[in-house]
This record gives sequence, structure tokens and C-alpha cells, in this order.
Amino acid sequence: MGKVFQALCKVERLSISSITVQCLVDHSHRDIPRSFDNLLELEISFKDSHWNLLLKLLQRSPKLERLVIHKESNSSATPKLKKLPALPLVLKVFAFNNCEGSEDDLGFIECMLQNAEGLERMRIDFASSTDSHTQNQTAEKVSSFSRRSTNCQLKFNHIP
Repeated sequence: MGKVFQALCKVERLSISSITVQCLVDHSHRDIPRSFDNLLELEISFKDSHWNLLLKLLQRSPKLERLVIHKESNSSATPKLKKLPALPLVLKVFAFNNCEGSEDDLGFIECMLQNAEGLERMRIDFASSTDSHTQNQTAEKVSSFSRRSTNCQLKFNHIP
């Protein structure tokens, strides 16, 4: 697995499936290259117990402009999001699919808003299992978070 990721460290666009994420977690993240210097776009699917791997990828992607995450619900998730570090992000677009409004979801969204200086658009699509009250509460909380980028447009896709 390490050789595969070493070969990918020069790519500009990368899509990582939840199966690949699980393999990286199983190998204690040791296969992740020290840096993805050219990475501009990252699309990643993962279970909600794998937030810390996502943070590690972000820390190693200094030019990342577009991030799309597809969170898969995992009712047996125990590892929680560690204290979020300050991330110097050049992110312009962030899309979060299957947001459930959990503490980890909100913590990650807040981290993106507070650290992405050039963030232009953030789209949050709620999971179909998230009730309308939770969706509205989450949208209110996210809208109240401080933002490093004064031009960031928030869009919430509510599921009836």
C-alpha cells in the first residue's frame, strides 16, 4: 500500500474510497506520504470513526483547493475527532455529504470555516436519516461559526 501512495504523492486530483481509508487506518496511517505537494482536489469517502486520517491528509496537502467528503454512517464508531489543529488551508470549495449534525461533524465544519482563508463556498448535504429539527439546528450552528473568509457562501441541502 505504501508504494501506491508514494506514487500518488505528485497527483493534482485524488479520490479515496472508504475501503482504502480502512486499509490506511489498519496500517496506522504509516503508508501516507509526508506531503501531497501538488494536490488540488481531494474526494474522500470514510466512516465517521476516521476523522483523524482526514485531518492528517489535510495537513499534508498544502495546496488543496477543493475538498469533497462523503461520510458513511457507522453506528459502532468509537474513535472521536481529536483536538483540531490550526490548519493553514487555501481551500476554496468544501462539500460535506451525509452530514448528521454530530459533534464531530460540527467540529470539523467549524475547523474548515476558521482555517480556510480563501473559502468561497461550503455546501452541506444532510444525511437522509437526519431529522428536520437536527438539520435546522445544525444549519443555525454552522451559520453562527466565525469564518476566516468573509466571502464564504454557505448552502444547506435539507432532506425532507
